Amino acid sequence: MPEKHAKHGPSSLKNKKPGIGCGHWINDPSSDKSAANAGTLQHHSQENWAEWILGRRKDFNTDKLTEEQKTNVGVCQKLVEPFLRQADHVGIEEEVHIFAETGEEVTWGTSDLVLRTGNHLTLIDYKFGIGYVHTPNENEQAKAYIAGALQKYPDCFTAEFIFVIPRRKETLRHIFKREELPKLVAEIKEIVDGANDPDSPYNPTPDNCIYCGNKPNCPAINTAVAEVAQKYGELPLPENFHSSAITNPIDMERALNAASIVERWAKSVRHHAMEMVLNGDDVPGYELKYRQGKRTVRDVQSAWNVLQNTMNLEDFLPACSVSITNLEKAVKDRAPRGQKKALAEEVFEALQDAGIMYRGDEVSYLGKQYK
Repeated sequence: MPEKHAKHGPSSLKNKKPGIGCGHWINDPSSDKSAANAGTLQHHSQENWAEWILGRRKDFNTDKLTEEQKTNVGVCQKLVEPFLRQADHVGIEEEVHIFAETGEEVTWGTSDLVLRTGNHLTLIDYKFGIGYVHTPNENEQAKAYIAGALQKYPDCFTAEFIFVIPRRKETLRHIFKREELPKLVAEIKEIVDGANDPDSPYNPTPDNCIYCGNKPNCPAINTAVAEVAQKYGELPLPENFHSSAITNPIDMERALNAASIVERWAKSVRHHAMEMVLNGDDVPGYELKYRQGKRTVRDVQSAWNVLQNTMNLEDFLPACSVSITNLEKAVKDRAPRGQKKALAEEVFEALQDAGIMYRGDEVSYLGKQYK
């Protein structure tokens, strides 16, 4: 996977498309990266596998992958291997650049696979998430990669784009023709031009805004927040409600108060929405979903009684966790009256000195100051 990305790379074009997305959208650096990191790991595995298949790498293994991830890459490999073996050219993580008629670069990106067989191109992109993916002929990322590849290989007349989405058990395909290239470039340029225009309109939508890192600067969202805080909380608001522009500590206090009100309002909305659905009403765009509760072992001793003939104690203990609160209570329950606190402190100091127990890093946060 590439470490360097274009400012308006192919994967972000759908978020910036006029009318559907917002030209001011940027990736949120503070969002949960666990799914993205898992996808990156599987992409790396696919790169290594392709190089191994082509004899560019001596060995290949999937030791770092979970069983589910091994299944995912296995699905991809089964589909992709025939393409790799038949292609005249195989580009793994190959850069493609899109140029306007004037010769200026519009944007660029890195395709998972660019394969050339005669006068035909095949571009393959792995999607290891569970989210919905538009078909290539309606997908801005696919269109951008195809445009860049057709410009890079001018003697190729057709180009097929394939999304492989193992978790959804989907393979999405579409063949583009060279005659479509001017239209593809024009579509991409329109999106990029809008994203480069600081005066382009803001277009807040729930699906797009949730992953956007520009929320603190967004006038549309800040206006909505201000209205909610004013009507719901009846609080004095800062003169400039754009959070990135607040420099006065008094205004920041007001903004924090407003943020607290909006957070409580959002929690209340979700609560009453759930009541509405449970009472039989339908909320457009939402459905009642369920997920399994977290599995826990209530009694470690009972678990060991069941497992002692399956595994040894040395293997069992690392799988157990210790509740500090419950451990402290157990220690105090065994201490003589009047010595409970002292014994607990002594025990926990001994555990800490031995490196058995440790305290996590201090967490900083802003809390309300009560006078």
